[in-house]
Amino acid sequence: MTSIISPDNHLAIWAILLALASLGLWLEGTIVGRKFSGVLTAMILGGVLSNAGVLPVSAPSYDQVWSFLVPLAIPLFLLKANLPEIVRQTGRMLVAFGVAVVGTVVGVVVAFLLVPVAEPETSVGLLSASYIGGGINFAAMSVSLGVSDSGFLATVAAADNIVGAMYIALLAALPAFALVRRFIPLEAQLDRAGEPSARYDDSPPDAKGIAAAVAISAAICAVSYAIADTLGLSSYRILFISAITLLIANTAAPLVRKVSGEFEIGLIFMYVFLITLGAQADVRTVIDSGLSILWFVLVLVAVHFLIVMLGARLLRIGLADAIIASNACAAGPTTAIALSAARGWHSKTTPGLMCGILGYAIANFIALSLVRMLT
Repeated sequence: MTSIISPDNHLAIWAILLALASLGLWLEGTIVGRKFSGVLTAMILGGVLSNAGVLPVSAPSYDQVWSFLVPLAIPLFLLKANLPEIVRQTGRMLVAFGVAVVGTVVGVVVAFLLVPVAEPETSVGLLSASYIGGGINFAAMSVSLGVSDSGFLATVAAADNIVGAMYIALLAALPAFALVRRFIPLEAQLDRAGEPSARYDDSPPDAKGIAAAVAISAAICAVSYAIADTLGLSSYRILFISAITLLIANTAAPLVRKVSGEFEIGLIFMYVFLITLGAQADVRTVIDSGLSILWFVLVLVAVHFLIVMLGARLLRIGLADAIIASNACAAGPTTAIALSAARGWHSKTTPGLMCGILGYAIANFIALSLVRMLT
């Protein structure tokens, strides 16, 4: 279906993305935003606008978000990260991430047994890789399996995007429910008044500090891309960005302290990214191509979610750690960063990133093992 706003109308698309991000950030200060999260509302509105034919489902502007805003946001969140504190915090979340990986594996097995699909080998491989490592592993697995049916691949990707966006929205809303918080406490050690425990003290934002933050972030991304591409590891650019940023953050503190406003700029970028995810959830493609693959993904994610919640309860993992670890596993490190930032859980940002990168490393091995075992 042709959208009212053309995919080539970049300014109009960016205007809407930024307007929705502004709305989401504004809602965070209202009763509705504090209850259900402004980013949840913004994501839903992005999906509604695209599926109603106002915004396009795919557009070059969305590619720019993935190509530029997401990489730039990562150093902005990590520039004032304290590595010893991160290691301590990641240890707690790493357990939650392990539970989430188990949840995905069990979810794939249950979905395989309950939901017949046209190409079970392809479905198992693509979706298990995606829900342990994210979109990068989905793409890598399609190459590993030699998927040649572009129509079926598009259907699986559309179902993955729809359920993935719905799941991120669910995770964003989860802390609003008192029953969930009684079942799994949020966490006593969460930052008070949004103050991140794994960051240096923040300076008041000013134009010089903001310009320095963006310039340093862009330089880190450029160097990281060059190193990754030279080594033939383009799919792992985020790993290089993270490593170089953490090195600078922990060895060049006087330089980093001159930076200001980095978290706020990164937060805006990540709001736009999450809204883009919502806009790219194309319900029409799945309906037109058959619903069986959608049911497969829904069963997978439902089992994953139940195991994460039960594991958090039994192992006394805080709800915040469980949410970000599940996000990192099911949707990759970038969405984990975005959600932790949007919820104000600053100290969870870097551990979530680390868990997501671990997912990159292990996803394809687990996915191929499941393919051999089940098909």
